[in-house]
Amino acid sequence: MLFRARKNQTSYGEAIEETGELDSDKIRAEIVESAKEFVRGHQGICSILSECSMMPPYSTAIQAATNLPVYDFVAMINHTHSAIKAKQYPTLSKGNSLNG
Repeated sequence: MLFRARKNQTSYGEAIEETGELDSDKIRAEIVESAKEFVRGHQGICSILSECSMMPPYSTAIQAATNLPVYDFVAMINHTHSAIKAKQYPTLSKGNSLNG
């Protein structure tokens, strides 16, 4: 489910419009409250996709408040990178094991 914080929230709106002062604690509180309202209004969702590029710093707070996985653009970049640059695992050969 796509989640967007509301621009009419005072601190978040000021951050988006680049007016006023950036208060991360107030923005976090506003975004978390919006996320909780969103989840209450959409029963049965199993994950949240945050829409705004300013929201990744608040993903852990959203996740803690909603108990849902939260995907943001940083998570999607990491996911894409892991698919493009696969992790190298040690190879097993006869007489060689992962147990040492």
